[in-house]
This record gives sequence, structure tokens and C-alpha cells, in this order.
Amino acid sequence: MTVRTPQSTGARRLGLIVGGLVLLAVVAAAVVQAVRPAPELDADTPEGVVQAFLVAIAEERYEDAHDLLSSTTDCDQADLATDTASYTRVVVDDVRTFDEETLVILRATVFEGEPLDQYSYETTLEFRLENEGGIPRISQLPFTYFCG
Repeated sequence: MTVRTPQSTGARRLGLIVGGLVLLAVVAAAVVQAVRPAPELDADTPEGVVQAFLVAIAEERYEDAHDLLSSTTDCDQADLATDTASYTRVVVDDVRTFDEETLVILRATVFEGEPLDQYSYETTLEFRLENEGGIPRISQLPFTYFCG
């Protein structure tokens, strides 16, 4: 028969309290990380133009999104308003600059489905940009946009 001493019960209780506080801190940090706003990128950079385009589409400001397209892009506001997937997370993966154009590559988590039938997947989105008068403009959209 084992008899517990009050010290071992107190030490166990203290361990549980400290462990609970650590767990609570980890959960709180994860929540803060998940809800913090994305940093606003410089609007004069190719990645900033892509960010402004995605924000305009998400907020259904199709005229603003259209203004970020190159004059060579065969796409109108109605094309941009076509139903596309919702991105829950988008991260700039790479920016490649060539002579006359820049390629902005994004990693995106796509959320689709009804509220009770939800699923998501990871995909890569590539935006090509060209300079028009020294200003980067999107000349080619990824496959998720239905522009001719």
C-alpha cells in the first residue's frame, strides 16, 4: 500500500497548472498568428500589385482589379467577376524578374464547398507582370481566372 504525501500532491498540482498555462499560451499564440492582418506590400512592386489585385477581387471591386491589368490583357470586369475559388491563405513563394517581365509565384490555400461540405487544397498561382510606363501591370493571370 502506497501512501501519498502532501508534497507529491502539491508538486503534481503545480505541474498541471504550469502545463495548462503553457498550453494556453501556445493556443493563444496560434490564434493571434491566424487572425493578424497580412502586411501590406509596396504597391509599386510586382508582388504589391498582385496583392492589390487579389484584395480588390475578394472585396468585389472589379474596376479596381481591372485597373491593375496590362493594356495587352484580354480581360474585362465581367470576366473578373466570374465565380472563382476563395483563398484562405496566400503567400508569396518567389518573384523572378526577366528582361521585360516579372513572374510572381504564390502558394495559396483554396477553400471551396458549402458550409457543411468544406474542403481545401494547396495550389500554386503564377502572375506575369510587365512594365507600362515604369508601373508593373498584370499581363497574364493564373488558370483560376476566366479571361480570354
